[in-house]
Amino acid sequence: MKIVGVILILTALYVIIGLSISFISFAFIGFIDFPLPMFDGFFELSFYPLCIPLMLLFLSISTPFVFIFILGIKIFTPSAKPFGFVIILLVSLWLLSVIILGCIGANELCNNLDLIQCQTTEIWQPINI
Repeated sequence: MKIVGVILILTALYVIIGLSISFISFAFIGFIDFPLPMFDGFFELSFYPLCIPLMLLFLSISTPFVFIFILGIKIFTPSAKPFGFVIILLVSLWLLSVIILGCIGANELCNNLDLIQCQTTEIWQPINI
């Protein structure tokens, strides 16, 4: 059973470290010679600086892996102290970041819907003989 705890701990650590490195490098380097131009406007938010969505995305993605890390510690050492306050704090931070990301996305969707214009064109022209 301790092997499962070690696997959970290592997996969570690798993911959290990888996310930290990728988000920090993206924040400082950005899209320099990035081969996928379709994601170029992904973080071009009109009212928010780049650091806010990056921080919220990092919190919303890495928090479940912190839970997995804590679960691995509890499996590996059953005599570990309970993490009651830490769990409540992490759940509240995760919920807050997901709600704020949803609000930012809804705001951007509403701002972009004003720019869309609907035009009707007839594909089949009637034939006049």
